[in-house]
Amino acid sequence: MYETQADKDNEMKAMNAISHFYTDIQMLPKFSPYDYYGRTHDGEDHIIEYKRRNFTKERFHTVMIPAEKYVNLMNHAGLLGCRPIYLVEWDNGLAWRELTRLVDGEYKEICHRAGRPPQLVVHLKTSSFLPIKTQ
Repeated sequence: MYETQADKDNEMKAMNAISHFYTDIQMLPKFSPYDYYGRTHDGEDHIIEYKRRNFTKERFHTVMIPAEKYVNLMNHAGLLGCRPIYLVEWDNGLAWRELTRLVDGEYKEICHRAGRPPQLVVHLKTSSFLPIKTQ
């Protein structure tokens, strides 16, 4: 997968925006199964996946995450004793949620995109994401 300088800048900006929640937060190497690892002020460990969406949060009632990424985050978090966090940046703000079992209104489906093989994705309700005030 190709990563542009803008992608790297967005990841760094998002990490800086959430850094006040952590005593330590690290951006992980490019092909890691998640983007950041952080330890909160309470000593809780988080593995964090970041996604940038180029539209407003209100445009769709769900946000997609590839099912493979969702399952990997959940499994890694369970094995490592961490909380799996999905951090999404929309054009109008940054928000997060802990990944859990799917709740009412969330679902999985096969996604068909032109020029790509079919992919199983999970749809998470955008209303379940908690906004982060950027400093």
